[in-house]
Amino acid sequence: MTNILYRYPVVLTLAVFLTCCTSRRASTTEVLDSSSPFQLAFDSITISDSAVVGPMAVAYIDIRCLFPSSPSSPVVDSLTLWTTRILADTIVPPTTAVETARKRASIQLSSDSSEIRSILSYAERPADSRIVYQRDIDIRPIYADSSYITLQATIYDYTAGAHGSTTLLPQTFNLADGTRVSLSALLPTLSADAISDSIHKGLMRYFEVPEDNPQRLRELLFVDRDAPIPMPQTQPYLTSEGVVFLYQQYEIGPYAAGMPKVTIKYNPK
Repeated sequence: MTNILYRYPVVLTLAVFLTCCTSRRASTTEVLDSSSPFQLAFDSITISDSAVVGPMAVAYIDIRCLFPSSPSSPVVDSLTLWTTRILADTIVPPTTAVETARKRASIQLSSDSSEIRSILSYAERPADSRIVYQRDIDIRPIYADSSYITLQATIYDYTAGAHGSTTLLPQTFNLADGTRVSLSALLPTLSADAISDSIHKGLMRYFEVPEDNPQRLRELLFVDRDAPIPMPQTQPYLTSEGVVFLYQQYEIGPYAAGMPKVTIKYNPK
């Protein structure tokens, strides 16, 4: 078993480049807006662990997290609680970042190892079958301006199937009081119908559907011919490009459709 923990402080003045660590998949870079003097301190935590279950059966987990470490305030407390809940995969009282990350890694490896042993116990399964489980959790800020900050958790799961799955869990917070920001606060001048129309047009662009054949869009989605296209289940969130409406994998289309995303321009009051 390999257990590696890295921890170092990070202070974010909301005017810097924030570069994600490189993982087995893609790395990303987000630019934090330069209009705010607001500062937040984060502990950067990386945990990599593994459990060998059989000759060619291994479970891996990688956790990378920027965990709020500034003195207590409404916004810091909200960011801490949200991050802790994502890491712990349940609602728990706030605890230290390291304790939470270690506990999540330990529980996940134990669960995955047990599942792999169950697979290997099948009579028709050779004992030296190659089985790999991979769990990655990445949590970090992706945007901030003078009023809001957006955190995002990226969770990747591979459980020895044809391909892995990715879930994005973004959340925008109000810097003034730490509350989670609603759609009405981000797009106060747009009606529900106007937002729905913008999402429909955005999906047509995403799937490259010709304007003269709008019905083609429904043929590509898991939507009945006469039913309206549903709003994403994921809460809309704010980025440097605008307010993002994100559909998770398989939410409205097949795996090949990816994670459809529509962005509506944000006009702060």
